[in-house]
Amino acid sequence: MSNSQSEVLVETTPTVKPVLVRLALTIALGIVIIGAVFAAPSLFGSTEQANIALVVAQLLVLIAIAKLLVEMLILLRTRYIVTTDAVRREFSLLGRTKIKEVPHGLVRSTEYRQSRTEYILGVGSIVLNQGLGDLRFTAVPQHRAVYRQIRDRTESQQDAGGHSSI
Repeated sequence: MSNSQSEVLVETTPTVKPVLVRLALTIALGIVIIGAVFAAPSLFGSTEQANIALVVAQLLVLIAIAKLLVEMLILLRTRYIVTTDAVRREFSLLGRTKIKEVPHGLVRSTEYRQSRTEYILGVGSIVLNQGLGDLRFTAVPQHRAVYRQIRDRTESQQDAGGHSSI
């Protein structure tokens, strides 16, 4: 974990905007599909088959909505922190805390990603590769500033000989 002498350079939380967009699209698509089954049950042969298709469609939509709501809850309970020594993702829910931290000297590469949806919403994602797995920051509102802080700090650590091989 971080040394108590570490200075926090950036602390941010992910936004739920991309999840809200996917949730709205899932609900809209579910309404269209369920409405189509109601409007034209004859497409499914018998009434019984139409009812089965309706139940399956409703279950799939409910499962997709539940998954997106869990994803939203996780994002609401996540913090991204960049200190002078390390980069950290913290998540806490129902008494369970999960912290993943990567010292700047162990970061092998940094990657900045932005999908079309993220571009429209003004957010981005940052991926840090440490050789033994990735640390991902998703839906970061101040994505460019956070990425620059991580990149600059990682480069200065590596230039100062802080890079260690694994």
